[in-house]
Amino acid sequence: MTTPPPQPGGTEPASFEAALTRLEKLVHDLESGQLTLEESLASFEEGMELVRRCARELKRVEGRVKVLTEEAGRLVETDWTGETEPPRSGEAPP
Repeated sequence: MTTPPPQPGGTEPASFEAALTRLEKLVHDLESGQLTLEESLASFEEGMELVRRCARELKRVEGRVKVLTEEAGRLVETDWTGETEPPRSGEAPP
């Protein structure tokens, strides 16, 4: 099955997850080799816009996380993996 080219004025996915799912579908369709040249170009263009949109959303969320981790006038930036508790206010990171 081929992916139809995006329609002008069409709706874009409502959430980050929906955009990512759509991007995965576009990549799958492109990799299948079943699209025409024009369908491939349209899918590629749509995919690039979705990549930009997802990158903007990730940047926005990263900014919110940094704001939420700000404590006592300093920014706490860690590569917390969830394996241990994050440092508490006034404590030095492990």
